[in-house]
Amino acid sequence: MDFRFYDPLGRVLKEVPDTPPLPADPVGALVRTHAEAGIEPDGWTATPDWRGEALDYDWAISVLWTPVGRDRRNRVEGTVTPPPCTAPPHR
Repeated sequence: MDFRFYDPLGRVLKEVPDTPPLPADPVGALVRTHAEAGIEPDGWTATPDWRGEALDYDWAISVLWTPVGRDRRNRVEGTVTPPPCTAPPHR
């Protein structure tokens, strides 16, 4: 069975290329790449900024949903900004 996947404009999506081979020391390579980019992960790196405030559903849907024909790059390039957080600081 042959599957084809299409983008929202009806164009056939290309097949995904093979994954490139891993370096001999993948963790060391990642640490070096981070160091070269000035990234210093620590124990708080994966901690979310969410402080328990209610989700603004109108904003979330406006960011996630894009009408047909609208340029999706607007979200990625930062032209859509979230509302300021009004929750009190976590104690």
